[in-house]
Amino acid sequence: MMIDLSRRASHRGQAGMTMIELAVVMLILGILAFGAFRLFKGGTKSARAQTLMMTFDQVGGALDRFQAQTGCYPNRLDVLWDRTLAIAANNFCGLDLRPNWTEPFMKEQPMGAANAMALDSVQSGSTLQITRAAGGIGTMWLLTAANIPNNIAQIAVNTCNGTDPTTVLPVAWTANLKCLGVANGAELTNVVYRFSSNL
Repeated sequence: MMIDLSRRASHRGQAGMTMIELAVVMLILGILAFGAFRLFKGGTKSARAQTLMMTFDQVGGALDRFQAQTGCYPNRLDVLWDRTLAIAANNFCGLDLRPNWTEPFMKEQPMGAANAMALDSVQSGSTLQITRAAGGIGTMWLLTAANIPNNIAQIAVNTCNGTDPTTVLPVAWTANLKCLGVANGAELTNVVYRFSSNL
């Protein structure tokens, strides 16, 4: 009985992967996983910056509706959904606005310390507050998102202002700016959004 050794050798070579082939496959999978992780990580930063911008638009719109109905902006955001808080101490006019407050201006949001709205969907520990500031001959009404990671703030501010993503964050108002970035430590930035002004 004669055995065909050439056929048996070729069959043995196809039975499994060599260590080199296995190492090459693992290297390729590692490169693909790293690329996917970087893409996902970058997408997450962009998504969180987009969430911040959408929050600015939503809250700014609610504040404008509140002002149109009551004649004044509140100085804390929970007045937008809680009529009992629309007292003189909680708005910039110093008037009791409860009689003019007819319905919630936005859905209730979680609140953090110092009457600030929590922005956990952007970054845990980030908050949002309304402020006003003098600007030229009038007043600017601002929303300040505090404790935003620098990389997210960079995307948000440049998206807001329609500038190149690598542009250095502006720190002083000019007529064409809607957002500023104000350093808050080494790794965090406060993003300031001008939603209304009477300059």
